[in-house]
Amino acid sequence: MIAVQPDVGGLNANLLLPVGMAVCFALYQLATRYFAAQDSALTSLLYTAAAGGVVSTLAVPFFWVPVQREDIALFVLIGLLGALSHFALIEAMRSASASLVSPFYIHSLFGQRSSAIGFSATIPLKPRLSGQALSLWQVVTSLSMSAINIK
Repeated sequence: MIAVQPDVGGLNANLLLPVGMAVCFALYQLATRYFAAQDSALTSLLYTAAAGGVVSTLAVPFFWVPVQREDIALFVLIGLLGALSHFALIEAMRSASASLVSPFYIHSLFGQRSSAIGFSATIPLKPRLSGQALSLWQVVTSLSMSAINIK
């Protein structure tokens, strides 16, 4: 909520989008952990891709833009990297506890923010930076506590 700043512009319906995304991501994590214990990683990856494909197909008619020939290689690269990252996530959820794996999700926010700064030259606002600093502190303390518990 620090990054969203609901007190600045007041509460509106647009603030429900990040909340809905967080709920969907939490459900995705729970489902991934549940199915990783029962099925192979490739089977879980197939189910995830099929569900994502069905949901995405429902939105295609409203947002379709013809693909340029020079963009095809980038789409293939994005698909391969996405499949590899989902496979790694499934394997991580299968072999480690959620308390050890979850802090790495927060780390992805920093990669996303740096790519946004690099590609669009946008500088984040102070509240967003403070929210990310708080998240980084949470990652560091969680990993240090995990290291203490391992010893």
